[in-house]
Amino acid sequence: MPLMLALVPLLAESSHPDGNTWASWNPSMKLGFVVGFLQATDTDGAVKMVTCLDMLNYIDLKKVSGERWKDMCLNDKTNDYGGISMGQFVDGVDAFYRDYRHRNLEVSFGLQYVRDQMRGKTQAELDAEVPQWQEMTQKVKH
Repeated sequence: MPLMLALVPLLAESSHPDGNTWASWNPSMKLGFVVGFLQATDTDGAVKMVTCLDMLNYIDLKKVSGERWKDMCLNDKTNDYGGISMGQFVDGVDAFYRDYRHRNLEVSFGLQYVRDQMRGKTQAELDAEVPQWQEMTQKVKH
């Protein structure tokens, strides 16, 4: 119950908080957000996988390699945030937002950055992601 009470202020925030919002949260709120985000992402990934596999029923597998499609459905890692502790995500997002240029980016991008960093992407690869996120953010805000 105390965690739920700590999350109540999150309800008043945007559903897409950015680095400025993240900076205003106390450690319990940050941890609560990470837990909720990761649970939602895990559920979303499971739904996408089942939907993808279900689509195989509608594909003429004689024309397309069914195993290739099955592998695509089962190996989509866009929603895989496993193997990284909640504390590492919180610390990593804190570090991500220490760069003032990242403050306008949504927390979901910060979490993706940390995940990719922990999974071994090079600094050059990580640096290449940020301008794409900046561009998406600008398009959404205008």
